[in-house]
Amino acid sequence: QSGYFFYQALQSSMNAYLRAENPALRHTILVVMADDLERNGRGRDMVQALRLAQSLQPRTDTEAALEVAIGKYGFRITETVVQSDLARPRICATFSEDLVAAGVDYSSFVQLTETGMVVEAGGYRQLCVTGLEHGKRYSLTFREGLPAADGQTMAKSVEVTQYIRDRAPGVRFPGRGYVLPNTADVALPVETVNTDKLDLTLFRVTDRNLLRSIQDYYFGAPMQSYSEGYFADTVGEELWTGTATVGQEVNRDVTTRLPLGDALEGLSAGIYALKASVPGVDPYVVPAGWQWFVVSDLGLTTMSGVDGLHVFVRSLGTAGAKPGITVQLLNRANAVLGTAMTDDMGYARFDAGLTRGLGGSAPAMVVARDGDTDIAFLSLTDPEFDLSDRGVEGREAAPPVDVFITTDRGAYRAGETVYATALARDAQQAAVEGLPLTAVVSRPDGVEYARAVVNDWGGGYVFSQPIAGSAPRGVWRLEMFADLEAPALASRTFLVEDFLPERIDFDLTLADGPLSVGTDSTVDLTVAARYLFGAPGAGLAIEGEVLLRATEGLEAHPGYTFGRHDQPFSAQM
Repeated sequence: QSGYFFYQALQSSMNAYLRAENPALRHTILVVMADDLERNGRGRDMVQALRLAQSLQPRTDTEAALEVAIGKYGFRITETVVQSDLARPRICATFSEDLVAAGVDYSSFVQLTETGMVVEAGGYRQLCVTGLEHGKRYSLTFREGLPAADGQTMAKSVEVTQYIRDRAPGVRFPGRGYVLPNTADVALPVETVNTDKLDLTLFRVTDRNLLRSIQDYYFGAPMQSYSEGYFADTVGEELWTGTATVGQEVNRDVTTRLPLGDALEGLSAGIYALKASVPGVDPYVVPAGWQWFVVSDLGLTTMSGVDGLHVFVRSLGTAGAKPGITVQLLNRANAVLGTAMTDDMGYARFDAGLTRGLGGSAPAMVVARDGDTDIAFLSLTDPEFDLSDRGVEGREAAPPVDVFITTDRGAYRAGETVYATALARDAQQAAVEGLPLTAVVSRPDGVEYARAVVNDWGGGYVFSQPIAGSAPRGVWRLEMFADLEAPALASRTFLVEDFLPERIDFDLTLADGPLSVGTDSTVDLTVAARYLFGAPGAGLAIEGEVLLRATEGLEAHPGYTFGRHDQPFSAQM
């Protein structure tokens, strides 16, 4: 009930303000409205109401109320945080309103006490100071007038003093890579901070639980402390525990190589997870680091096409093909869709029908085994390599009927005939015979100009179409159809324009050595002209021009530049 009455009181004060004409009365009403706004949970609007009241008629009591309101609801610092666990620690101040996104140099509104300290944006409402050191105390002053995005400014300067404590102990494994070479000196890198000891636990995940661990987001991701117990009880099998001594430099990241040869000795092939934790700390405060890995000499590559899934298995040690490797294709329900054996080239293929399932039947993983001695896997649900920026995307996979079409020229004059040749091939590039195609010629405005059924000769087609002298000029299109209700199998554009084709070609040959250019000088130039229909171009008049322009370098003097930089030379004809 009180909320309803507070709302009614606010509406009444608003109506009273709209009907009041005396500035003094309006001031009094705005003060009442400010109290009503605060009771309705609109403290930010309370500040604006009091500012408007002061602009109508300044009063000392209202000024005091405005200062209190600004301290409670105005643009202010709401929190300061010391991010001491970073390699480059920061002191960050969080404001009550968004800061200006661009155009304001906030470093001029922060007074820094030492050189090397830098002000940077930490978010929409946050300013951070970097360039600090662990184990020191710093004082900062956020100055009066620091602006917000909505036009408000800080009413008074705020001094902040914070101590940068040492970094908390921590451990993590760098990178996501998980394939280790099958050698005696197999090892993993680990990064630690402010600790010289680690507790290690090695788990093995069988191939039947591998897909489940990926679907449950265990694999390749940091494991939360509350999930470790469930993982150890139902997914992974604990094989070995031990300790490790690592390097330590105060407040610095240190990378140490963890040898795993002894821990893995005598174990069968499988997928492993290594847990590394800092002893003597709360695991919920300092979480353990997890690294998934598989010790294998099998490198897998997959490519999918209209003819199925292609799998290539090669040795990671020698890059040679691995024949006789058993390859299984698993679906999302962890069922085996198919099994294949690699040939002498290390190649295996799964039929296209196995890759077209949906939901739980969709392919999810490829697992390769070399008996009981080696195992490798490749997830099919992760994003594939994006090599489009390298220009190697290649041509799309060929459809069941792949048609190539070309014309004898790219441009024609009205009244000429277009001659086209087409080839029909299947996915294995074998000729498709006995397939009649329909050729459709369209004008530049999209209107169909002509249509004809073309029969093949051994998978090849020849088509000709005269272009009328009154035909519209522009870009025409020739399309080939096997089914007029389906998209075109191939298309080709050509140009119909009024143009005069070249009839003469010639070659120019200059004498060796430098040329002398002047009013009385001559140039030894040989012109070999011929008509395009084969006859020599005899008796033709020749007219030419010489363009003189400067060069900055000479082949005989590489790396040198000639000429004055302040006297550029303009080309002369």
